Amino acid sequence: MNKKRCLSFLLASGLLIFALAGCAPKKEEKDFSNVNLVVSAYRDLRTDPYNNSYSIGADKFMEKYPGSNVTFQVGGKEGGNEQVVAAVNSGDVWNIQLLIGVGIPGMFQNNLYTPLDEYIDKNNPIYTKDLIDTATTYLGKTYGVGNVMMSDFYYGVYNETLFNDYNIKTPAQYYAENAWNRESFLKMIDDLKANQVNMYINFDKPCKTGTYAVEKNQDETVTLAYDKLPNREWLTFIKNIVYDKGVTNVKGSVAQRQIGFKQDILPHILIDAVNSSTQDKIRYIPFLVKDNPISTYIVEYYFGVPNGAKDIEASVELINYMIEACVEDRTKMYKENMDPEDYKIFEETALNSHYIVRDCGVWPTNDVVQYLREGGAVSTHIAENVDRMQAIVDDYNKKLQQTKETAQ
Repeated sequence: MNKKRCLSFLLASGLLIFALAGCAPKKEEKDFSNVNLVVSAYRDLRTDPYNNSYSIGADKFMEKYPGSNVTFQVGGKEGGNEQVVAAVNSGDVWNIQLLIGVGIPGMFQNNLYTPLDEYIDKNNPIYTKDLIDTATTYLGKTYGVGNVMMSDFYYGVYNETLFNDYNIKTPAQYYAENAWNRESFLKMIDDLKANQVNMYINFDKPCKTGTYAVEKNQDETVTLAYDKLPNREWLTFIKNIVYDKGVTNVKGSVAQRQIGFKQDILPHILIDAVNSSTQDKIRYIPFLVKDNPISTYIVEYYFGVPNGAKDIEASVELINYMIEACVEDRTKMYKENMDPEDYKIFEETALNSHYIVRDCGVWPTNDVVQYLREGGAVSTHIAENVDRMQAIVDDYNKKLQQTKETAQ
């Protein structure tokens, strides 16, 4: 089945079990009773409000396989992390790890993760093939699996009632005109400021200012794109907001009218609005449509299996349960709390988003937004950082080539 049609069906129906039966080939039934599995992540996946649906999947796994036990721990945030290296070297490693941007040099340089090709079914619709291919395939082997529902979307939320009160043209109206772009976004900022309506636009993380920092090539090397036009335009757009428009973020709830528009990530902004009761109409919109297709970007999350982990088949089965539970939970949450038109746009966004290439850890300095906020020139910032970033890219590509030669 075509990936886009299958994922669209999956998101639209929310009937995950039916989707699995309809889209994925049947597998031989295996018994994973009495296995003990440890899942490591950057947060406690049982209690974290943004990720606790994974624990629902773990509970279903334990119900399916009597005597099995799943434990969640905090630690081992990313490939190359000292905790991961120490655990792999000690031979006492956890079974599964939720990674953010799994394609990190340490993954292949230090032999930290186990190839999963013989254990996973890439045609399973709970996976997103683009995410797998973008960041977890190295030397022809797959090291992680994920789904767009477990990723961070850079998204917008706004109080439509408040917009209407001040007769401000809404993002949905721009979107309907195929004009929800950088120019209209800046016009919206002007309208909000003219009516003294607060806003919040999150550029704080380096991954957001580094959206167009690098490009991934077919041979798995990367090319620095920080001095290319798309990145220059992106940084200029950020400067338009934080310097020319003088936007100062005000924290608060859109639903409570403390701010009128907020740019951050799903599901965080949705959960915040849902937990703030209001009679106002709250709407959601991707960021941004730039000349089509939708260009909202996604920060990828993946499940991987550290090298030396036991019960790999059981681990992959648990991963399937966790991803399925996450998709089901977030599909339900988004559909119940989004306007039907907004949910339809979300579906389109999930299929047409820009994926950030995080492989080699090339990011601008953390203070780039402050630099731009103070009126710093984009061209100067690029000139002062491009050599440093190019050195990181060159080192990454060199080590990748060495790894390929060793593998041969």
